[in-house]
Amino acid sequence: MNLLLQNWLRSTGQVLLVSVFLAGSIAQAEEAPKSDFVFGAVAQKKKDAAEKAKDQETAEATTDVAEAQSEKKTIARTQNESVVHVTKDLSLNSKELPLNPEDFRSLDAKQIGVIRHILKLSRQQRGNFDGMGSDWTDIHEPPVQYQFSMGGYALGLAQYHYTPAYPDIYREAMDSYIQKLLHPLVWDAWYLISMGGKVVNPDQEALFVPSFDPVTDDNIMYSGHLLQLAALYEMLYRDEKYAQSGAFTFDFLTESWGDGPIVYKHDLHDLAKIIHGLFKEGNYKGIACERNLVFVPCNQHPILGLMHYDAVYGTEYAKDVIPKFKKQWDERQYQNPESSSLMLVLLKQQEQVLYADESWVDSWAGMYMNAWDSEYIQSLYPAQRDLHFDYAIGNKVKTESLMMWEDRIGLTSLLAYTVEMGDTETSNALFEHLETNFSPIWEEDTGRYYYPRNDDPTKDENGISHMMPTMGANAFIPQAYLNIKDGIKTLYNSPWPADHWSQPYITGVDDLTTSVTQAVFVEEKGALLVTLAQGPVAAKKVAFKVVNLDPDKIYAIWKGNELVKKISMSEESMNGEYSVDAQDNLVIETILSKSKPSSFVIAEVDH
Repeated sequence: MNLLLQNWLRSTGQVLLVSVFLAGSIAQAEEAPKSDFVFGAVAQKKKDAAEKAKDQETAEATTDVAEAQSEKKTIARTQNESVVHVTKDLSLNSKELPLNPEDFRSLDAKQIGVIRHILKLSRQQRGNFDGMGSDWTDIHEPPVQYQFSMGGYALGLAQYHYTPAYPDIYREAMDSYIQKLLHPLVWDAWYLISMGGKVVNPDQEALFVPSFDPVTDDNIMYSGHLLQLAALYEMLYRDEKYAQSGAFTFDFLTESWGDGPIVYKHDLHDLAKIIHGLFKEGNYKGIACERNLVFVPCNQHPILGLMHYDAVYGTEYAKDVIPKFKKQWDERQYQNPESSSLMLVLLKQQEQVLYADESWVDSWAGMYMNAWDSEYIQSLYPAQRDLHFDYAIGNKVKTESLMMWEDRIGLTSLLAYTVEMGDTETSNALFEHLETNFSPIWEEDTGRYYYPRNDDPTKDENGISHMMPTMGANAFIPQAYLNIKDGIKTLYNSPWPADHWSQPYITGVDDLTTSVTQAVFVEEKGALLVTLAQGPVAAKKVAFKVVNLDPDKIYAIWKGNELVKKISMSEESMNGEYSVDAQDNLVIETILSKSKPSSFVIAEVDH
């Protein structure tokens, strides 16, 4: 962003429903190009792949025949039939299926592929930015910080809207991304940025004394994301991990210069208080990214972070900030009065607003601002879309742009914006444009679906640039694939209650063989739906656990539309496909059919 002022100076002088979908080797993936990349424990399992293939084909054939025959049977069973491990008679009755999988959102194959891609990135060792690199030499802050944070937001959307009763992979990956944000290579550039200079403030006479601590002053393009992702994590999982003293530890390790290592310790409470204080100290105009530069998109993240922090801890930081920030917004015209576009930047010391009418500004800000000023954003959106669409797909070419961000993320941020706005006609057109012109990759071995990096901005004969920075591929595109209409708005205005995970949910899923497309608890029904399909690593059987079922209750289990078992949670047994372990968890094992997913419903019954 630090070329901005140079250009400016030149120019101016959620019954229990769980659907588990084992995706990966789906039709699309079968035709995907192979990759040498090995995901997680694939390396160990691939050695057995050839031997398993033959067994798998036999198992699938047996399963398919059994399923076909079962469709011709009635659901009613004889009075003498009982669950294998239960001594009391739990005869099956032709009870109606409590839930229809088609009534609930389900992650499709590409969405599962996108999630697998995010998982791969999250499981890399700290400091390994493979697949996340950039040639953005004109900005100091590493683009990986946006990929870590926005990749985490994408996972939060999938967790909240599709799989609210299946935490495992989402919790793990979001936690990993927060830890990666704490790596010095992500934040230590602030030492240089904090000195400012005429490139960001033409009236600055001398460089400021550098600041080591990356969260106590300005730098909201980093601290705002750390707050939002950590508060989102805490809202979802309530484990207090980042509320512990020193949870955010910044080690500035200098061995070749300076006076030695410097360590700063903060936690989620500190961070929320600091950021609220920075809003207040700046008279609610917004918090600067680089010195003197206030960007509208970057100020969305601390506001959303404060919203979730307030929801979890009962504070009123966001309630204080939002109306006062919006008042400054209106008075200082953060929206271009001659268009629907939002300001590019506020120069704090000069009290000057610069406009650029750029897609990345409107889209990045709008998709998040929809959470706290939806009516306003929806009033702007149609004109913003019409202003930016043709440029985004190459039908028009901008002759001037104050920053190169427009060429890099104008398209992908607009796509994410259209999804949040529920504009399916435009989002479908943009998805088609992406898939046609940016060569997305299916990895057969891993089940990943992603867009490869391309740094070449050259336009083809149709005027289309195929440049795909990793920030677009790993930050905005995942949010577009995993969001729904008003998905961000709902996530921040209807947070989960503190006892969310006291409800039944599933765990123990092998994510190499199994992908979860739905996991939703519906309290009014008291039932569980699980849909399974094969993942990128074949397995004879797959299994998962259902926890938090009442140990004194009886549960009915449906497979597809057929009532197949009743099980007493009070009698431990580890025999058969449906069993109860020593911890009173229901364990379900099944053979998967390659041709179609397998569905289960588990519901509490009277007898």
